[in-house]
Amino acid sequence: SVVAPDYAVNDVFDDVFIEPFEAEISSVLKSSKNVQTENLERKILADTKTGDCGENVTYTFDGGTGTLTISGSGSMSDSDPWNNSPAPWYSYGNSIKSLVIGDDVQSIGIYAFCNCYSLNSVTIPDSVKSIGDSAFYSCTSLTSVTIGNGVTSIGNGAFQSCSNLTSVTIGNSVKSIEDSAFQYCTSLTSVTIGNSVQSIGDSAFLQCSSLNFVIIPDSVKSIGDYAFYGCSDLSSVTYNGISEPTISNDAFGGYNKLTSVNVPINYEGETFCGMPVNKITTGDCGENVTYTFDGETLTISGSGAMSDYSDDSFAPWYNYRDSIKSVVIEEGVSSIGKYAFYFCSNLTSITIPDSVQSIGSSAFYGCSSLTSVSIPNSVTSIGKRAFGGCSSLTSVGHFLRTVHTCYPFLFSAPAFALV
Repeated sequence: SVVAPDYAVNDVFDDVFIEPFEAEISSVLKSSKNVQTENLERKILADTKTGDCGENVTYTFDGGTGTLTISGSGSMSDSDPWNNSPAPWYSYGNSIKSLVIGDDVQSIGIYAFCNCYSLNSVTIPDSVKSIGDSAFYSCTSLTSVTIGNGVTSIGNGAFQSCSNLTSVTIGNSVKSIEDSAFQYCTSLTSVTIGNSVQSIGDSAFLQCSSLNFVIIPDSVKSIGDYAFYGCSDLSSVTYNGISEPTISNDAFGGYNKLTSVNVPINYEGETFCGMPVNKITTGDCGENVTYTFDGETLTISGSGAMSDYSDDSFAPWYNYRDSIKSVVIEEGVSSIGKYAFYFCSNLTSITIPDSVQSIGSSAFYGCSSLTSVSIPNSVTSIGKRAFGGCSSLTSVGHFLRTVHTCYPFLFSAPAFALV
């Protein structure tokens, strides 16, 4: 008899029993390993992690919710993951979904939350005075940021490459936006710059390709190199100062849709960064209501009630009332304030939307060039002398069916028709 060597038996066994099911066996083993790994990772992340991240500042991470909470008082420590000094949570930064910063924390450290790819929202309290360099670098899931009114500086690259960031509100205490602070935030469509910002650094908004408008307050004295370079959707820039700030090389360079810049009526030049200017003015005229004047048309927009004024506390456009030829009140405004358009003597046209419910006393008093007005059915109250002194008014339409309160001396034109 011939006895086959062991290796031959093994080979036959492999050929007959193992090879046909090799893929399935491999898959089962791999699946088992993955399940074990995932369970281990889940267990690790579910554990609460705590530690220090500043002299008097601590952190707590809840793996179950993905929430990182920074507590204590004073400044966070700086870190640098590229030089073997990462933040304590850097190794599981991708599991951080929300961030809570305590009310007594005074600064956010350098590189504190960089590469936290799953972080989607941040509210920075008023206690924080500074945001460190690259603090939120490449937080690619971050969609909105509200920066508290205590922050005075936003560091270099603080929000750089936050590619899903769509809106930023910068508080009124911020004095400087440093270099590259929002560079490559390619989804950013709007930014509200607080009225204390004095400088916008080099490349601060470089390649923010979705940014379509920006309002620069009169506090800004310098705009750095390439600050808004490559903002290809940028079509509207408003500067609220009366003299051009120091503007460095190619601040608004690269391809964009800008043809001019909006500036106040009393702006002292004819160009802004080499572009022609439109002399307009903007401001607030209610808690959530703003106005824009372009030299002829005054537009009121927003939501809610306009502010009330008086014959000794005038509306913000009173000093150039003679230049106002038309008033457009946009949908969303719910009331026209008292004395709002008092003695706008060259006003000839008014647009009042269906959202308006009341017209204040003396709102259009002395608008002597106004010949007709159409009041929508939504209006239920018209104040005293609302159209007093409108000596050219001949036609008023659509209000008698719905107005509940209509004071005497509402109109004082010599003859007009109600239609």
